[in-house]
Amino acid sequence: MSKKLREFGELAIVDSIRKRFRDFRPRALRGIGDDAAVIIPSPGSRWLVTTDLLIEKVHFDLAFTPPRDLGFKSLTVNLSDIAAMGGVPRYAFLGLGLPAGLSRDFLNEFFAGWARAARRYETNLAGGDLSRAPAVFIAVTVMGETLPSGFIGRDGARPGDGVFVSGYPGESALGWEYLSRGKRRDPAGRRWIRKHLVPEPRLWLGQELSRRKLAHSLMDLSDGLVLDLQRLARESGVAIEIEAGRIKLPAGFAASARKVGRDPLRLALTGGEDYELIFTAPRGKWSELEKLSRSLKLPLQRIGIVKAGKPGVTVKDLLGKIMTLPEGGYEHFIEDY
Repeated sequence: MSKKLREFGELAIVDSIRKRFRDFRPRALRGIGDDAAVIIPSPGSRWLVTTDLLIEKVHFDLAFTPPRDLGFKSLTVNLSDIAAMGGVPRYAFLGLGLPAGLSRDFLNEFFAGWARAARRYETNLAGGDLSRAPAVFIAVTVMGETLPSGFIGRDGARPGDGVFVSGYPGESALGWEYLSRGKRRDPAGRRWIRKHLVPEPRLWLGQELSRRKLAHSLMDLSDGLVLDLQRLARESGVAIEIEAGRIKLPAGFAASARKVGRDPLRLALTGGEDYELIFTAPRGKWSELEKLSRSLKLPLQRIGIVKAGKPGVTVKDLLGKIMTLPEGGYEHFIEDY
């Protein structure tokens, strides 16, 4: 039987973490073990810094979230923010609040998942903090660097730009529906559940958009397609028009959505936690984006257009009529878990 964290103590836990990540690259001059990390940026780059919280019963439920997947996701959702700036992740800092009665196996599995993500995306765990807490509380800060080509923000969309999204929006939300309804072992939900539990940040896409100067604006898709596009429209001071008929759904998605009583299009428009990228690009770059899509083996869907006008998002149906936007998207302090 696995021992509880109360049987170890902070110093022993920190030492085990330090040993696990000792050989990671890139290396900080000083990392875990000192009062502060000492790191050096690459010549000619600028730092990118992002922070996210994951809180038990708000962002995840341990009843159906394996600790290994939780560790992986804790890092990758932050890496998605670096991808959304066209940057390269370098260092991560982890704050953990843990119940004393949690098993040591939980911590081992959590860090196994974190390490898998860290190695895959070459991100060094350079420090953090541990505390006792009534529930699992995870705070992650990631430092990344810009490429020599610079960064891409949310504020550069221009009238005439095409609106693009990577992958298939709504898959993660569909996975959540299966998990929350106790259908984790339903074969119809396997793909969507995996998308929800183990999101992959689109770092290489973001870097190529920056390196080749293919996009005017860029952000990640975390709180729902319409809601996040509203944020991009507001930051850029433009209107965005989405054509519902252009949103492609992956094979089996519609049938799986209906199986759990959800409308497929609504999920695509409002489902959260996809961690894909949404961006706008000038018409002269569209053919190059098609080539990039093929080389990355990643769908890049052109789903709409940027227009001059009052900042906001409209969605048109197959007949060109403006749809009444379904409620959805995640907003903290408004939504219940």
